[in-house]
Amino acid sequence: MLVAVYGSLKRGYGNYHVMENAQGDFISEGVTKETFDMNGSGFPYIIKNPKGFPVKVEVFEVQDIQPLDWLEGNPTFYKREKQKILFEDGVEIEAWIYIYQGSIEANEELLENNIYTWKETFC
Repeated sequence: MLVAVYGSLKRGYGNYHVMENAQGDFISEGVTKETFDMNGSGFPYIIKNPKGFPVKVEVFEVQDIQPLDWLEGNPTFYKREKQKILFEDGVEIEAWIYIYQGSIEANEELLENNIYTWKETFC
C-alpha cells in the first residue's frame, strides 16, 4: 500500500518512528496533483481547496497501515483518502494521504515555488 506523507511522518521528523513501525519503505518524493490549503502548529494540516496549491510529499510503501491510522486519528481527525501524486520524472501514482477533517486558514509562509512544503522549523 502506498502512502504519501507531508509532515511529522517524513524521514527525519518527530513521528518517523511510527512510519518505521508501519514497515514503510521510502519510494520517492512528489507533489499532490490536487490542490490544498496547509497550516498547523507542531504538525501540519491540509484541506482540499481548488484554489490552493499542491503539497510536497514523501511516498512510502507501507506493510501495516494501522500504526499510521492510529497516529492520524483516521477517520475522525484526519481521513485517509486516495490522491494522485506526481513524481519529478513525470510518473503519476495513486497513494493514500491524510486530510484534516476540520477547517483551517492557509499559511502562505509554507509555500515554496507555489508548492506547500512542511519545513523542519515548523515541526
